[in-house]
Amino acid sequence: MGARYFRSTLGRELPGFTVWAHTNTEAMIATYAETRPTTVEEARRLWEGGQVGHAIRRKVWLGPNWFVGSDVGRRLKIAAHEEFHLLQYEVTSDAQWFGGVDDVRPVGPWWLLEGTPEYFAYLAVVEGGALRLADVRAQWESATKASTTPLRSLETFRGQQQTPGAYSIYALAVERLIKDRDPKAVMAYFESVGSGTAWPAAFAAAFGRTADAFYDEFESYRRGL
Repeated sequence: MGARYFRSTLGRELPGFTVWAHTNTEAMIATYAETRPTTVEEARRLWEGGQVGHAIRRKVWLGPNWFVGSDVGRRLKIAAHEEFHLLQYEVTSDAQWFGGVDDVRPVGPWWLLEGTPEYFAYLAVVEGGALRLADVRAQWESATKASTTPLRSLETFRGQQQTPGAYSIYALAVERLIKDRDPKAVMAYFESVGSGTAWPAAFAAAFGRTADAFYDEFESYRRGL
């Protein structure tokens, strides 16, 4: 579903990639440490911390929490979300994703880095028939209305950690960001930062307004929900 939707909507083919998936946490930890590669301690911190899925360049891992529950639409969305990260990594450098919990990464604000995979993954699964768009949008709007955290505060990972329902806010923000625009603007943005353009300039060029202007626009939109 993800591959078909990204191809038709964004004109992008997924690169070849490998998926590792385990229902057992210890098996996931060992596999991740070997294939990432990283230390067992780092792998344990990630997968015992509740991680569901994870992706880096041309690699995807789906942990035990991915297999929990009977909501097939949710599981497909998560898989497609991780797939979208592969497209991001193809046009940006790994170093651009590095930073602390209070840093805005060189590749852009956290809400955009995670919101674009969330938004396009949901639409891929909706098109595939496993979810209904009305239900998905209701979820996005409910979380956004319930939160008092401004989008500007979700530029960092710490903002996400402190905000319930952050991913739903992200998805609704991306929907608003590209409203009446070609969805391919999203990949144009990531290509631009990947080539060395500072993210605020790439944002303005791709989406037709500055990030500050969009933050004001989104908060006004949120109040009207």
